[in-house]
Amino acid sequence: MIRFKSQATADLLMFNEHGIKVLELWGKAVTPQGILLRSDMPAALTAIEAFLAQASASANQANGAPLADDEADEAGKAGHVTWRARLAPLVKTLQQCMAEDADLTWQIR
Repeated sequence: MIRFKSQATADLLMFNEHGIKVLELWGKAVTPQGILLRSDMPAALTAIEAFLAQASASANQANGAPLADDEADEAGKAGHVTWRARLAPLVKTLQQCMAEDADLTWQIR
């Protein structure tokens, strides 16, 4: 598990496979602990949104039909959690950190 922490929000837990993908999107080394500075958060949000757009486009292309959202693509699959759903709490955390001028740290356990 990866625990994301800041002074602006409650702790956020993420499975390693998903959290490591986030660190890679941010261009961060996968280390036992690290920090995302407030000044780096706009670029981090942009990287997440670009990834979500690409994931949605890939899902739409795999189905051969354009869909409005990756959620629609996965609606019929019981138990499947989309990247958009997985990353929504992290996006909110980053937005709150930016609003309160707080850094975000992580620890991999």
